[in-house]
Amino acid sequence: MNATAAALAAKAARLAAKAARLAARELLKLPAPRKGEWRGAYVAEKRPDGLWYVVQSATDPMRLFVKDLGLEFAWAGTLLSDGGSIPKACQSVKKLRLAPDSFLNSYFLHDALYERAKVFVREPAGKWHEVPVDRRQADAQLYCGLGAEGATLAEAQTIYRAVRMFGHRAWENCRRAEKENEHGNQ
Repeated sequence: MNATAAALAAKAARLAAKAARLAARELLKLPAPRKGEWRGAYVAEKRPDGLWYVVQSATDPMRLFVKDLGLEFAWAGTLLSDGGSIPKACQSVKKLRLAPDSFLNSYFLHDALYERAKVFVREPAGKWHEVPVDRRQADAQLYCGLGAEGATLAEAQTIYRAVRMFGHRAWENCRRAEKENEHGNQ
């Protein structure tokens, strides 16, 4: 390795260490997820390719009730999901449940919001309203859902931060596919 390559490698290592310190500092600022609970039902079947095929109940869909807002959040119809897109290297962190199927309710809601950029919202037993969501709002729903699903604060923060840091590509891919579908249907 020549001197220039060694200097670049050293600089990259310093930048990575700085980024890790900043991420750890930001993680400490994140409050606990809002209080909530999961209500309703869906049917989910894991396919041989590892993806989940999920069908919401037509009469009592799975939904996240956020207590301090007094609102329920849901997605409609069917969904194809990988569960949690957790890198294998991170799944073995001791004392944290980071497997792709650890918090399926939250992962399915999050995947549906990424895919559709929409969520259905209502007051309990009220009428559903379809509302557009951006990536930040979808990730916040994931964070709240994780808390409602029994994730520890460390688990919820780890998953949320990973999604915030690395989920932009998945969001952009979904928006691109959405535009392609719009153009194909015209």
